[in-house]
Amino acid sequence: MRCGCHPPGWDDSRLRGHSSLQGALVAELQVKREKGSMIAGISVDHMREGPEGIEIISRLDVVEVAKDFRGRARTTLIPRPHDGDMPTVGEARKWPRTLTVFRNALTEAILASGIEHKIPDGPKVKAALLGDTREAFYRTCILDHEPGITAEQRQDSKRKALQRAIEKAQALNLIGATSFPDGRQLLWLTVDL
Repeated sequence: MRCGCHPPGWDDSRLRGHSSLQGALVAELQVKREKGSMIAGISVDHMREGPEGIEIISRLDVVEVAKDFRGRARTTLIPRPHDGDMPTVGEARKWPRTLTVFRNALTEAILASGIEHKIPDGPKVKAALLGDTREAFYRTCILDHEPGITAEQRQDSKRKALQRAIEKAQALNLIGATSFPDGRQLLWLTVDL
């Protein structure tokens, strides 16, 4: 049996190429991945003697497979089981507006003093220490306060706002985080901006 790979035509309802391709098909599978998403789906659009409409959703993990002649990592994507749904267009990259200050603070910390971190069974990422992210967040976070609030209460409000932002970003899988036995904590972006 021969396999071929053909991109979609000018619309997603048909294949590119001659119409005789359709007559020779045993099965037509469609791979979908939104730009920037690490979730991919494979659907069975047509199968001559089998079920159609089946969709398999996978999480894509980046794995280093070799080094090039300059010592740079060569990577590939490995599909892993995923229980969720495919993200819709734009959903994979969307940061809520409420996390804008936090996203900017984390990005600033990574650019200013980021360190390489190897995710267990995953890729190397640029990460920032929680302390560096906290400094950037406190510098740019502006909260509405009632008159007469003390500096200590203002600092406590910023601390709580940062904690809520980290929890929400982790819940949305926008950032990764890890802690070390020495008390250091690292944060990194799981999606590009």
